[in-house]
Amino acid sequence: MNPAHWGNEFPTCGLGKSQSPVDIKGPFVKATQALAPDYRDGALKIVNNGHTIQVNVEPGSKLTVGGQSFDLLQFHFHRPSEEKVNGKPLAMVAHFVHKNQEGKLVVLGVLLKEGAENPALKSIWANAPKSEGPKAPHSIRRRLEIARQAWQRSPKGWKNPAVSGTGQILRGRMGAAGV
Repeated sequence: MNPAHWGNEFPTCGLGKSQSPVDIKGPFVKATQALAPDYRDGALKIVNNGHTIQVNVEPGSKLTVGGQSFDLLQFHFHRPSEEKVNGKPLAMVAHFVHKNQEGKLVVLGVLLKEGAENPALKSIWANAPKSEGPKAPHSIRRRLEIARQAWQRSPKGWKNPAVSGTGQILRGRMGAAGV
């Protein structure tokens, strides 16, 4: 379904004024909130949910945003990216989904460009189920590196189109997606 029509199917999606997917337009400014990812190595459970490849992570990885701690639950991919930069999507985006103790979600979006093969992504693709179904029996012990440059739309962050109260933070290009 085209994101422009999400509000027709899911009424909450049509209510927000700063919803994702977003089109980030320059000039770009430095982020106003500090992001402190603390992603630990651990077994990753790879799932083909029929919509995307999702990677569930073991407890222990966190993201601190503006002094608040959020636990990393999973990350998943969209190709091409749902977000755009100056009107153009990138090859892919990885969405890192986090939740705090109050149940608030923060999604960290890492935009990926096409290029040389990325070893972390190659390992995920090699071990992902080819069709929808249960978790892949093989777990990998890799983590994705987080890009250094951050874009931020407002101190409140972006909103997820289908979940009220979800902040989204986009990070700069992680490097080549190898897609």
